[in-house]
Amino acid sequence: MSETSEDKSKRKFVDNLLSYDFSREIRIYFNEYDSGYSHLYSKLINRLKKYLSNRLSNSVLLTRITSHKAEYPVLNVFVALDDENVTKKEILAWLSSNPLAYTDKKSGEFIDYDTIGVQVTGRYSNEELLIGYAATVKKERPHNLSIFEIDIKRTTLLNSKNEHLKLCKEDILNRKNLLKRKLISKRKWCFRLTNSKRHHSQTRLKNNQAH
Repeated sequence: MSETSEDKSKRKFVDNLLSYDFSREIRIYFNEYDSGYSHLYSKLINRLKKYLSNRLSNSVLLTRITSHKAEYPVLNVFVALDDENVTKKEILAWLSSNPLAYTDKKSGEFIDYDTIGVQVTGRYSNEELLIGYAATVKKERPHNLSIFEIDIKRTTLLNSKNEHLKLCKEDILNRKNLLKRKLISKRKWCFRLTNSKRHHSQTRLKNNQAH
């Protein structure tokens, strides 16, 4: 069976996610979605990616666009740092300083975080969290982004020239094996849960028929 474009996109993202020590995870929420600004999201997301890519030029960044309950878009950024002294707090401070502010050439309107309701959060990440995220990506269908009129790549690997940050083949293979075991474990759990629900349903039906 040939690989679908959806499966190919998932595979590439997961391969990249497991190939670096992404120790910081940043989420940028456009949490006051307004269809009047939907045509700007692609431009804004690209500006954010370029800003982070330049600010962290010695690091590798992996981005993925998702949606929050189909209500507004979210830009997820995984950061593999060349300098681990750069803290999550510093990255959040950079992003919170409104680096996107600009005047739209077409409308002449001043666009900034307040205009589109941007909220920035972040956390430290580790191998276990990365594998858990990879398992979720493999299992679920990609979020529908068409409602936000976002016309850019769902995922992007930035600053890949910093090859010294890539893990060795043995470590990458080990992570992939851990992911496989996690996915198998999830399937077994779902199978047991389904059987348990079916059993309870049949038991209730028999009890009702008995009465």
